[in-house]
Amino acid sequence: MLLLFICRKTITFIGESSSWLWTMLQFFVYLVTLIAIIRQIGILNKQGKIQNNQLKDQININFVTILNSLHEQWWSTRMRKARRNCCINHETSNINVDEEAVLSFFETIGLYIRKNMISTEFVWESYSYYVERYFKVFETNLDSIRARDNTYFNNFIYLKSAFETMNKIKGIDSIPIKEKEMLAFINSEKNCYSPKSN
Repeated sequence: MLLLFICRKTITFIGESSSWLWTMLQFFVYLVTLIAIIRQIGILNKQGKIQNNQLKDQININFVTILNSLHEQWWSTRMRKARRNCCINHETSNINVDEEAVLSFFETIGLYIRKNMISTEFVWESYSYYVERYFKVFETNLDSIRARDNTYFNNFIYLKSAFETMNKIKGIDSIPIKEKEMLAFINSEKNCYSPKSN
C-alpha cells in the first residue's frame, strides 16, 4: 500500500515541492567541495614535505661548503705560517698579526655557530683539539685585552664554551691540558709550516 502511495505521488523538479531536489544538489556540491579541499590539503602537505627536504639538503650543502672553506683556510700556507709564528712567539705579551689571524679564524667559527650557520658538532669534530690548545696559548694575552674591553674575541670565548658543552654531551670529561701536552702541541705547530717546502 505504501509503495502505491509513493508511486502515485508526482515528483516535481521546479516549484514549491522541489526543495528536496535543491537540498540534495546542495549536499552533493558541499560534498564535492569538501573532497576537493581535503585533496588540496594533501597535495600542499606533500609539497611542504618536498620543500622541507629541499631546505634540509640546502642547509647540509651550506654546512659542507663552510666546513670546506674553513679547512682550506686552516691549512693554507698563510695560516700554517701564522700558527707556526704564534707558537714560536707564544710567550710575548701582545697580540701580533699572526696571533690576530689565528684568533680571527676562531672568531669566525664562533660567529658561525652563534648565528646557527653551522652545526656545533660538525665544527667540534674538526677543531676542538685546536680550540682547546690555542685558548691556552692565547689565554694570558686574551685576559689582558679583555680586561680593557670584554667584547674583544667574544666569539672565540663563545666557541670554547660551546665546545665544552659538546664535550659534556659526548660524555668527554674536561681534563686540564698538562704542560707536557701543551709543549708537544706547540712543537708540532711550530713544524706545521716549513719555509723550505713552500
